[in-house]
Amino acid sequence: MVINNINTDTYTPSRSKEQKYANLFWFRCHANTFRVPIVGYQTITEISNSKLRASTYKLYRWLCFQADRAFCGSFSAQLKKIKKEAGLSKPAIIGARDELVRLGLIRVEREGGPGGRYYFTLMNPETVLFPLDWRSRPYPLYLCAPVASVLPDIYAKRWTGTDALVYDALCMEMGRSGQSDLPKKRRAHWLSFIARNTLLAAEQHLVDTGFIRSKASSIEMLHPETSKSMPPRAWEQEPSERSYFYDADTGARRVFSEELLTPDVIEQYFMKSLPRATEWVPRNDAHCPFHSDESPSLSINVETGQFCCHACGIEGNKLVTFEMRLLDLEDVHKAWTSVAKKIGFKSCPRSRGKVTHRHEYRDECGLPQYVVLRYQDGTASFRHYSGCFLKPGLGRNRRMLYNLPEVIAADVVLITEGEKKSDVIAELRLLDENGKSVAVTCTGGADSWRTEFVEYLKGKRVLLLPDTDDPGIRYSDAVEASLTRAGVEFETIYFNDYGNDFRDFLKDHGSDELVTFIGSPWLRSPTLSCSLSEVEEEICI
Repeated sequence: MVINNINTDTYTPSRSKEQKYANLFWFRCHANTFRVPIVGYQTITEISNSKLRASTYKLYRWLCFQADRAFCGSFSAQLKKIKKEAGLSKPAIIGARDELVRLGLIRVEREGGPGGRYYFTLMNPETVLFPLDWRSRPYPLYLCAPVASVLPDIYAKRWTGTDALVYDALCMEMGRSGQSDLPKKRRAHWLSFIARNTLLAAEQHLVDTGFIRSKASSIEMLHPETSKSMPPRAWEQEPSERSYFYDADTGARRVFSEELLTPDVIEQYFMKSLPRATEWVPRNDAHCPFHSDESPSLSINVETGQFCCHACGIEGNKLVTFEMRLLDLEDVHKAWTSVAKKIGFKSCPRSRGKVTHRHEYRDECGLPQYVVLRYQDGTASFRHYSGCFLKPGLGRNRRMLYNLPEVIAADVVLITEGEKKSDVIAELRLLDENGKSVAVTCTGGADSWRTEFVEYLKGKRVLLLPDTDDPGIRYSDAVEASLTRAGVEFETIYFNDYGNDFRDFLKDHGSDELVTFIGSPWLRSPTLSCSLSEVEEEICI
């Protein structure tokens, strides 16, 4: 059988077991991403007409985003929406749509009624015959692109289709190599289908919009939501998380500590982790597993667990750091589990303690979607609604703003870090300059901001009340970057002189004094002034 010049009886895309496309946007930045099938990308790059190629890929990428958000390969959309969000004219959309159908990447059906609504089905580009289904394996190889790059303020207004092609080629190479710094000399190989001048113009657009940084010999992929350098990989940060195990003698839970990692235990771990371990004599150099090491160059201190390779420069202070590198893991808890197996410990999950707070997230219509449970140890878990019951996880829900209906209705929005703080300040019942209720929202913890939340804040004025510690600064930086890109007016207020956040201010001041301290013309004092103790009593913290 032959479809669109592809022999489906013999067509099998190249898929190596060693081939991996790591999602560094998520691992390093916790940024939301969507999936673009790599064979679909490659098929579109073979279009000879550069204008048609650019518009076709711009539409295909937008369709991939919509399909990923819908949790399936099929969805409907109006022509008006596509024009607004993809930034394509009606003739360009029609031409790109027909080209995608010809290539076998989508199927399209016209729905009845006014409005130009179409029903799209994305096809699996590796088989052509079947719809794309991310819930069944084997699914196609894919690159991960950040959601920040497909929001209308960037995608429709400032990016061309060629910009999207170039950026996704960089995303693909970053995922393949696991590095955020990509050598410029290799881009001619990745992007040989684009003329040099066009490529340079596209790179400049990506620099101007804050997605890459152009260096003398490399291109640095930036945090897609803050336009700053990506944080280092997890193993380059000495992990501080505690891990627990079951004591073999008493059966009780105990935390791993330096005292437990005796020289014998450390030696046992490295004997099970090193290549050519039988040749290693403790207190002598070993063969390094992180590069081709014919002459032993890895120094190991069996008294402390410290390691350092004199050839490739890799070093660290903890066994879990070594294990994360060894297994190419970003998850510290999985690495601790692997370490525990090697040294004969039975690992166990950390005790969270009792639930201290329960926070419900509602959609635009005010309908409950999921619940966040906060525990004594500061951790949290999600529960989603399934009929009348709550089940673990988010289900098919996507993260949303806390108190979303109130945010939509308000003209002034306050953003805090965490639901508990939002509840505290919401009880103050602050008003804006026109006497309208102010909405108070958050997204969860310090790493929970997603740039797509800014869509709900357009046309509003925003006051940020972040914590003054490092996570709080990181959170406010991410929010400010998104608001700046979207042109949303905002102010940031810090409480450094009073403690970590506004609650420390409220211990000795009332809500009217808080409004005075914030000093924004967007706010006015509430009718009744409240102290922190009165608010905490009201919401039973």
